[in-house]
Amino acid sequence: MNERASAWLEWNRSAEAAECLDGAALSATVEAGLNRTVFVPAERADLRIKVYLDRPEQDQWTAAIDLEDPNGKKLGHRELKTHAPQCSAIEESLASVVSLMVDVTRESVRPKPATIQQVVQAESESIAKGPATNHTNSLHESLFILGSARVGQLPGLGRGISVAGELGPPHGWFVLVSATGWAPTQVSEANSGARFTLASADLSLCGAAESSGHFEHSLCVGQQVGWLDSRAFGFDVNQRKSTILYDLTFRVRTTWWASAAFGLHLGLGLGLPLVQNEFFGTLADGSSVTLLTRPLLVPMAEFGFGLRGARFE
Repeated sequence: MNERASAWLEWNRSAEAAECLDGAALSATVEAGLNRTVFVPAERADLRIKVYLDRPEQDQWTAAIDLEDPNGKKLGHRELKTHAPQCSAIEESLASVVSLMVDVTRESVRPKPATIQQVVQAESESIAKGPATNHTNSLHESLFILGSARVGQLPGLGRGISVAGELGPPHGWFVLVSATGWAPTQVSEANSGARFTLASADLSLCGAAESSGHFEHSLCVGQQVGWLDSRAFGFDVNQRKSTILYDLTFRVRTTWWASAAFGLHLGLGLGLPLVQNEFFGTLADGSSVTLLTRPLLVPMAEFGFGLRGARFE
C-alpha cells in the first residue's frame, strides 16, 4: 500500500479575519477527517500548503490555498469566496479543500530516481537536439504601469508615467528596469523663467522578502540616469541648457496580487543625487534668479498596477 504524504502548514490571516479559525484548528479538523497524522515540521514534510484568510468586505470571506513541493514548486492553487456574517461559513469548505489537496501518496509528489536506461535515453535525445537553453530554475516576469512622483528633479512636484519590468526567480534577488517620461514643468519670475523637460531610466537590484498571503515585498538599490533640458525665456539672453542627472536610488516596494495575473503596486524611496546642478537666469539689471537647485535627497513615490507572466521552466 502506498504511504500517504505528510504536509507542513503555513497559516496566514488578515487582521479583519481574526475571528476565523487558526492553523491548529484547521490541522485538527483535516487530520480528524482523514483519520491520520498529516501535518509535520517543515524539514520532514513531503508537501507545503499555504493558506491565507481575508475579509475584503463586510460579510465576505476569502481563502487562498497554494500547494507546493519541498523545493517550492507550485503544484496547485485554489481560491474560495463566501458571503456570510460569520467566518465559520467558509471553514468547512476550507477544511475539505485542504484535505483533498494533501490526501495524496508520497510517490506522487516525490518522483522516482531515473533508471540508467532513462538517463542514457535523455542524454541521447539532448545530443540529437543540439545545444539548448537550461531552464532548470523557474523564472517569473512582471510588467508594471506606474504613476511616479518625485520632489527635486524638476521644479515643484515632478509627475511622470513609468513602465517597469522585473525578471528573476520566484524567491530571492531579481532585476528591475524602468523608463519614465516626466510632464514638462515651468518656473517663472515676473515675465521670465524656464521650461524644464526630463526623461529618465532606472536599473535596480531587488531582494524579495517573504510573501505574506497575496502581498509581495521587496527592497531595491539601484541607479537612475536622466536627461534634463531647460529653455529660458524672458531674459536678455535666453539660453538652452541640458545636463545628465545621475542618482543612487533606494526604495521599498509592495505589490498586492488580487489574482494570479493582476496586482496593485506601491513604492516609496529616496534618490541621492551625485550631480548637484543649479539653473539660474540673469536679468537686465545683472541680478540672478535661481530657477532650479537640486536637493541633497529626492523623495520618490510610485503607484499603479502590475501584470504578472506565467512562470516557466
